[in-house]
This record gives sequence, structure tokens and C-alpha cells, in this order.
Amino acid sequence: MLIFYRGSWCPYCNAHLSDLVTVEEELRSLGYRIVAISPDRPEELNRMTTADHLNYRLFSDPQAEGMKKFGVA
Repeated sequence: MLIFYRGSWCPYCNAHLSDLVTVEEELRSLGYRIVAISPDRPEELNRMTTADHLNYRLFSDPQAEGMKKFGVA
């Protein structure tokens, strides 16, 4: 499951990422993994992962290159 989000400054994005924790185990049992991509710097992603106890991967795309290629930027 690939998710693009605007950044840690967005309260809606943060709520969505936090809520995914409640279904992560079920998704894994179905063979899915959660991957999220943001324009945030890696340091911010690490802080967010720790603070929100996220078990899935967050990737930094500060130039929005991946987002542009997927047509969501």
C-alpha cells in the first residue's frame, strides 16, 4: 500500500498515518506492506515515526520526484 502525504505539518495526514496503525497487522496478514512518501526531510520522518510509534516505512522525497512520476504532485 503506497501512500503519499503532504508532510508532518498536515494534521489530516498525521491522523491518517496514525490510524493506519490500527489496520497494519491485518494488511500484513493479507500480504500488504504500508509505505508512505513525503516531502519531509529524513530527520522529520524519523521524529514522526518515533513519536507516533509507526511500524511502517516512511520515505523522504524532498524534491517530489516520486510524487511527480506518480502524477500526484
